[in-house]
Amino acid sequence: MIVGVADIPSWLRDSLRDIESDKVYIYPEFFDAKRELLNGLSVARYISRIVQCRQRIIVAVWPDYRTVDRWGLCNLDIVWIYPLHQWQELYLLPRCIDFVGIPSDAGSRNYRLYEIYDEVRSLGYRLWLLGLRPSAAKLLRYYRFDGVDVTTLSIPKWQFSDNKKPEAARAFRIFVEELAENNVVLDKYELLKRVQQ
Repeated sequence: MIVGVADIPSWLRDSLRDIESDKVYIYPEFFDAKRELLNGLSVARYISRIVQCRQRIIVAVWPDYRTVDRWGLCNLDIVWIYPLHQWQELYLLPRCIDFVGIPSDAGSRNYRLYEIYDEVRSLGYRLWLLGLRPSAAKLLRYYRFDGVDVTTLSIPKWQFSDNKKPEAARAFRIFVEELAENNVVLDKYELLKRVQQ
């Protein structure tokens, strides 16, 4: 499974840089700066950041709710994930979309995955789980997702305070490697056992 790692604290992110896998993309190779959009910054700023980083981006999340490519994003050599919040958008996607992104938070979409899964596949799109939450880990077991993006808070039972522990970087690295190579979501306690070995 392809694993994207968003813009997390650099000391955690840098611990992943030497993973030898063509399935792991770390910010800015995986680009999703949705915090900017959520904090009230404009779509234009998000697009501007993509254009500035375009030489380093391999996979990026398309701007939410934008089915028309007004910015020429399809001309960039980037693998695009469209965040599908409303099922009706599925039939209006820009021509350059590779992945349909399913928000792991069910409240961020107006459909259930089983309702659109077959249609997404029949239209030729690959499937990406956006923002893995521990409660959505079961979706990875039931559906054949091609990609997922994660932070440390994607780890079941992990708390934000766990990021400050000395073993956090190694545990997160193991989490990402297991997810990419074996499609397995390890929880905090399994990771800590492996770190202590």
